[in-house]
Amino acid sequence: MKILFVANTSRFFSNFLMPLIHDLLDRGYAVYLASSGDWEVMDGVVYVDIGIQREPFARRNWGAFKALLALMKQEHFDIVHCHTPMGGVLARLAAWFSREKMKVVYTAHGFHFFRGSSLTSWLAYFTIEYLLSWVTDDLILINQEDYACAHQYRFHAGHIHLVHGVGIQRVDHVSFHFKDSEKFEMTYIAELSDRKNQYLAIDVLSVIKKTIPDAVLNLVGDGPNLDRYKQYVTERGLVDSVIFHGYIKPIESILNYSDIIVFTSIQEGLPVAVMEAMAYLIPVVATDIRGCRDLIEDRVNGVLEAVNADDIAARVVELYQNPLIALEYTRKSSERLDRFEAKKVNKDYIKIYES
Repeated sequence: MKILFVANTSRFFSNFLMPLIHDLLDRGYAVYLASSGDWEVMDGVVYVDIGIQREPFARRNWGAFKALLALMKQEHFDIVHCHTPMGGVLARLAAWFSREKMKVVYTAHGFHFFRGSSLTSWLAYFTIEYLLSWVTDDLILINQEDYACAHQYRFHAGHIHLVHGVGIQRVDHVSFHFKDSEKFEMTYIAELSDRKNQYLAIDVLSVIKKTIPDAVLNLVGDGPNLDRYKQYVTERGLVDSVIFHGYIKPIESILNYSDIIVFTSIQEGLPVAVMEAMAYLIPVVATDIRGCRDLIEDRVNGVLEAVNADDIAARVVELYQNPLIALEYTRKSSERLDRFEAKKVNKDYIKIYES
């Protein structure tokens, strides 16, 4: 079997798909990866740089489309599995124009239209996804809300599946380490962007420091809003309490000393950062949004709270003052991880490929 994966950037593959790629190579698949960016090279994988841009009307995307079309006609893939919005659009269009007999699979990592999103999002993104569903053999959704939406609006993919994200690796020899260090270490791992909403995390820290003066916030990730967030931290007088770590891999170096994960995103598919916290026995306080609801049940294995700094801060302080509750949340989270483990998720993907 010959499979082509397509995504906006090569980092997507290295961050999320390596366990699946290893499993496919072990099963004798020929694996091709197409995207833009610097590659994390793996033996047995063919890499194709096609220069996909996030901006829908970027001129380079026309070149990326033509490159994908030529690649598909040349290599005669059995399967094309596309990820990320522009990767999904360009790969599905190229597959349709190629007229090649291949299975077209698309994983939507959180539709850009959802309950509470703008009318513009629904008019633009819903229309695109609905139309492209006609040229999709297998549409994979990673949270309950998107799965229900695709059925409610009768998306025309050959099959619609619910698969629990990209999977998470179980971690051996981890232990609960809440409040082990001199400072109270709050961590948020995400791209520095509007959607991830680090402004709110910074505001939460500002409120918390009135009760927990030694609290600090670790912002892990890079992205377009770095300078804006640094300026905001300066304006709030929190320069000594907010650490910008940049992109870090492997992430264990941060998780091993984090007391709590504060996840303040306003739009998610199924957040890997929350699953990683669950695997490392770190309590999670997250915004009550799609995707987070699939992982966290409020006051059972973590905290879900409205997008409000005072409310989120109050819940963090509650856990700080009640470590046994935090311990119980992490125990429950560990029990819930089974369905999200990479080995199970990968079996689901392979079953879709080979059906």
